[in-house]
Amino acid sequence: MTGANHKFLVISFLFYFLTGCAPAPSKPEAAPQTETTSQPVTATQPVATVQSEIPAFITSRFGAIYPGATNVVWTSKDRSYEVAFTFKQTEFKVLFLEDGSVERTKTKAEISSVPEGITKYAAGRSIKEALRVIDGFGTVTWEVKIGDVKYLFTQKGELLGQLP
Repeated sequence: MTGANHKFLVISFLFYFLTGCAPAPSKPEAAPQTETTSQPVTATQPVATVQSEIPAFITSRFGAIYPGATNVVWTSKDRSYEVAFTFKQTEFKVLFLEDGSVERTKTKAEISSVPEGITKYAAGRSIKEALRVIDGFGTVTWEVKIGDVKYLFTQKGELLGQLP
């Protein structure tokens, strides 16, 4: 099996597992709210949330995908739920939509693992952080902080643009 075929199979498996192997229920049921936030919430402001405020089927799906995750922190924004956590010594952020589907998964990556096109673009500037992002369709992009500026790159390391 060639390296390209192996990568395709791994990415395909991750995409299938993260986005479609367990259908979300048609009627989301919210877990009872035992705590509330004390700050006012606007439609676009993320809010630190206790796990009991996240719909039970979403936390259940998260637990099935990432059993044994540690340092779990949930936030909610509009009608989506982001969870930051550590799994197998790697930092992740996963965004779940209200229907339980995975919108995107961000994984903290070693600087040495970024595609060659990114290191060429940086050319002498310091790469401070690299996040590998897989969206709900399996498309891989890279969010990379070079100096004090964040950029978005394709899987092959082609620049897509600057991030806010």
